[in-house]
Amino acid sequence: MAVDSSEVQKANGLTTLVDTIISPKEAFERLAISPTWGWALIVSVVLPMAAYYFMIPAVEHGMLGDFAKQAATNPAIAQMSPERRAKFAGYAPYFVIITPIAILFFVLLQTVVMTIFNAIGKGQGTFGKLWAAAMNICVLYGIGQIVAAIVVVLRGPDSFNSGAEVQRALPSLALLAPPGGDPHLLAFLATINPIVIWSVVLVALAMRYTAKVAAGPAWGAAIVSYALPMLLGVAFAR
Repeated sequence: MAVDSSEVQKANGLTTLVDTIISPKEAFERLAISPTWGWALIVSVVLPMAAYYFMIPAVEHGMLGDFAKQAATNPAIAQMSPERRAKFAGYAPYFVIITPIAILFFVLLQTVVMTIFNAIGKGQGTFGKLWAAAMNICVLYGIGQIVAAIVVVLRGPDSFNSGAEVQRALPSLALLAPPGGDPHLLAFLATINPIVIWSVVLVALAMRYTAKVAAGPAWGAAIVSYALPMLLGVAFAR
């Protein structure tokens, strides 16, 4: 059932944000009429930052593990004292400032992809509407980070021997890979998890109900939106 203007007037950004997760069709139809993304931005930034706070000990331990591995091939790191390595690992809490920058970058990237497929499908979406849809979908990333933080806390920081292992804490197909597997394969398998799969579905639904395009361009946008960050992650995996 379509969302009418009177219903939109009663709705707010927080309602739309919640509906994006549990009732996406209504949420995306609402965004087509009244694009709101303020609450989505707040939640999408706060959740990962809060999750990162609890993952800091694991990140620090993982960084020390990375230094130990790199010392075998990097003379500069091999000559670093344990105290100096620990000092660098101690900067981990400050990395949290990257979170909002990364979120805005990837939401922008996804919006551009959606806008391109909106044009291909001759849809009714605008950059602003698709930005609002992408921003609301982004809250799933925050939820995924909270789940990952819970896993990290339950396992304990000493069980993570690299930064990449912390990044793969969210349950995914990477759990089925043999220990010490190829990092590029692990990075790819880590992207096959419930959060990412649901995000891909939501992008397709947003294209259908916010941009009003056919199934082909909708799924094209969803797949490309997934593939671009996935390929970046795989390319830089170590």
